[in-house]
Amino acid sequence: MRTRLLHLPFHLTSTCLFIALALSLPTSALRAQQTLWLETFDGGTSTTGFTVDNNTSDCYWVYAPDSVHTGMSFNQDFGGAWPAGPGFDSSFVFLDSDECGGSSVTVNSILNSPVFDASTAGNYFLHFSQQFRSRLQSFTRIEAYNGTIWTEVYYVTGTDIGYPNPARDTTVDVTAGLGGSATAQIRFQFSAGWDWWWALDSISVTYEPSTGILVGGLPGLSIGPNPAQDRLYVRTIPQAATLLRVYDLLGRTVLEQPRNTELSLEDLRPGAYILEAADRAGHAFARARFVKE
Repeated sequence: MRTRLLHLPFHLTSTCLFIALALSLPTSALRAQQTLWLETFDGGTSTTGFTVDNNTSDCYWVYAPDSVHTGMSFNQDFGGAWPAGPGFDSSFVFLDSDECGGSSVTVNSILNSPVFDASTAGNYFLHFSQQFRSRLQSFTRIEAYNGTIWTEVYYVTGTDIGYPNPARDTTVDVTAGLGGSATAQIRFQFSAGWDWWWALDSISVTYEPSTGILVGGLPGLSIGPNPAQDRLYVRTIPQAATLLRVYDLLGRTVLEQPRNTELSLEDLRPGAYILEAADRAGHAFARARFVKE
């Protein structure tokens, strides 16, 4: 396709120039994300091949709604309210340690994803909706498998996530943990005593190809997921860059933070933005376009 230049009635600064270039690109350039698999537990079971490893656990991962109706009441200590919010419906997977018995129980059950191919070069992201009701020493852990070893990519203890409702959408960059394996896998571990629950729904892995597309004459940053919601991950930041700036399409700086591989987008409105890796003197080294949903 031909690139159409934007004729603006005022002088374009260098910042506005690369914004104009971004506007001339097709929307498809911002939406290259591919879903490798999506598990929604429809019908109260796994539809993609999830399995449960019970280890020495006194109770284990089960599927709602059927398991709730057969004696494993969910959330019995807090009115029986089920998780609700983004990504959740009445079919989900959960482990509620309150149903194991009494204070002497041991909970340590693992939920395994299906095996999938992550050998194509690019960035891989795990997405899931969750509700974690924390208590005492209970923790949630997620690990990625590269065909040889498991690597921790997510860990929470001592903090409720998505409780009370609404449940919370979460995204984790698992690229390094998967290690380009053709036999990649993800597993979810809930470990606790008699310490409440972890519930999950709408679990998926997405892939985004790496790109070297120039943005305003500079190399492109490797980022994802794109489109993004609350978090954006940045990979391979140029060594000379000391900070990250986000511009809207009018060239205004809407976010700035020290060099980091993760940006919080919670305060940004939905729309298209430019991310720039720069130094304090104003020298820019790389840029990337992204969409906040």
